[in-house]
Amino acid sequence: PLEAGEIVDEFGGVEKIDNAKYGRDWAVSKRWAVALDAGTLVFRDDAELEAE
Repeated sequence: PLEAGEIVDEFGGVEKIDNAKYGRDWAVSKRWAVALDAGTLVFRDDAELEAE
């Protein structure tokens, strides 16, 4: 389910990182830090965001 929040930081350039080079599929780089209205900080990519 989608949750409302506010973008609080951008990590530009992470889209150029090839996560496969790290040899893992967990803790991959994300572009945006989003503070959800519920108080949680999450990290998302462009495709995981939706405009309100």
